[in-house]
Parts: sequence; structure tokens; C-alpha cells
Amino acid sequence: MGVVDSWYQNMCYWIIGTLTCDARTTARYIGFHKGIQSVGAAVAWQLVARNVPFVAQLAVNWAVLVVSLPSMACVVMRIEDRALDDRLMYLSPRTNKSFVSHNSGFEMSATPKKPNRLTAAII
Repeated sequence: MGVVDSWYQNMCYWIIGTLTCDARTTARYIGFHKGIQSVGAAVAWQLVARNVPFVAQLAVNWAVLVVSLPSMACVVMRIEDRALDDRLMYLSPRTNKSFVSHNSGFEMSATPKKPNRLTAAII
């Protein structure tokens, strides 16, 4: 069952990673996901502490899985296919405007370029 759990976790992290390009929002989604995992661990611990039969524990696990799959499928179907564009990484989440110019001065070229404001601040 450990392999199936890792596949499920991998799918969850893939979904969370595709929902937004903003690191703060992604961190909040991951935190919520980890909170739900902790609740699940607490429920599992209580099931063991109360000597609930293993078949009942298995039934609870399958019930949670069956409930979560349709909602996961709905989220996956709504994920937009984004083009891999460098500008997506540099969009400000609040203004949706690029705060780094597309010509940031880090391109590999034979002729040196005049640094822009960002590279001048770094240098």
C-alpha cells in the first residue's frame, strides 16, 4: 500500500502545483493539504486506540478515497494547459504585471549589454 499512497500524494502535489504560479498561494494550498493529512492521521490513531477491527479501518480508508476521487477529478478537469513561458514566473500576483523585464540582461550573448535596473541593483 505504500506505493499507492506515494502515487496518490504525487498526484495531489501535481494538482496543487498546477493551480497557481504564485509561491505564497502554493504554500497555503500545501499547508491546507498537510492539515488534512494530520486530521487523517489523528483519525487513524483513534481507530487503532479504540481497537476498531482492521476490516472497519480498511472500509473507512476506502470510503475516504471514494469520496475524494470525484472532487479530485473535477479539479483535474478544470486545470488549464499553460504554455511554458518564462514570463509566467515573473508575474506579480497582486498586479498581474511583470515586475522583471523580459530582457533582464542574463541572456548568453557575445556582446555585453547595458544592465537594466534589476541587474544594476544586483551588481
